[in-house]
Amino acid sequence: MLNSARRWGSRGAARDLSVVVATLALSIAGGCHESRDHIVQGNSGGLGGTLALGALCPQGMESCVAGATCVGGTCREIVCTPNERSPCWEGEPSQRLVGACSDGARACDPTGTFWLEGCQGQRRAAAAEDCTTAEDDDCDGVANPNDQCGAGVYAFSVAPGCGAWCYYDELHNRSVGGKPFKGAPIGTFVAGQLMDGVRGQDAWAQDLGFGPAHEWVGWILGEPAITVRLPDARVVQRVTVGLSNAQQGGVSQPSVIAVETRNGEEAWSAPTLFSLGDGSQPAIAVGKRDDVPLHLAPTVASELRLTFTRTGWLMIDELVVD
Repeated sequence: MLNSARRWGSRGAARDLSVVVATLALSIAGGCHESRDHIVQGNSGGLGGTLALGALCPQGMESCVAGATCVGGTCREIVCTPNERSPCWEGEPSQRLVGACSDGARACDPTGTFWLEGCQGQRRAAAAEDCTTAEDDDCDGVANPNDQCGAGVYAFSVAPGCGAWCYYDELHNRSVGGKPFKGAPIGTFVAGQLMDGVRGQDAWAQDLGFGPAHEWVGWILGEPAITVRLPDARVVQRVTVGLSNAQQGGVSQPSVIAVETRNGEEAWSAPTLFSLGDGSQPAIAVGKRDDVPLHLAPTVASELRLTFTRTGWLMIDELVVD
């Protein structure tokens, strides 16, 4: 009887043990299946896992929510595409992509969770304009402006004339002989009204407080030439001339403007012609004044010479070299 009981007890214990083992196997299998689900979701880039940002995560096992990834055992937000490069700028917003200023590039970390420090390769504004280059070095929208590079001085080949009034360059004359209402000697280089920044009006004869047509310098004889001598040799790429096309009192825009350059004692360059006939000289509307830009191939020059082909009275109020 005792032996029989023992045999039954052994068989019962074995049976119970097999049930426990089977149950434990099913439990383990279910757990592994659940873990595989998390891995697939985390790596899919779709729904993601269940662990929030900042939560601890098993290294190498993705179980973070969508938009995050497991880095160093912690769920971190994905902010960029791994290793991508993106344009960047650390200078003044108003100077971005103006003149010589250009963007740099920043790189995304291989994990995609942060941008690497520094904006590499950007070109920021120079502290001051370099007048020896053709570029707008300080990124203010103007290359080699007169207020930084110097306006220079100039001389006339033909004396300004008189009609109803005398259209002299009074500042120019005063610098030469001390008397504003007398013509200065031809070929005398001094500064004058044409570089004082003051423009005339559409109604060219209007009195702005200094006398009728005071702001204008005018010619009715010959083909006047104005030679500009710069303070130092620099890259020149544009001359802007303030002209009137009033079409009243015989005042009209010149039909052709020829521009020559030279550096030091070199010979004058071949003239670049700007003509109303072929559109290379922008036309001014009838009855108006305007600043007419004449664009040159960038060249190093210390002097420029502008020769005007008149069709009536030639009226100039400003001259800018940059």
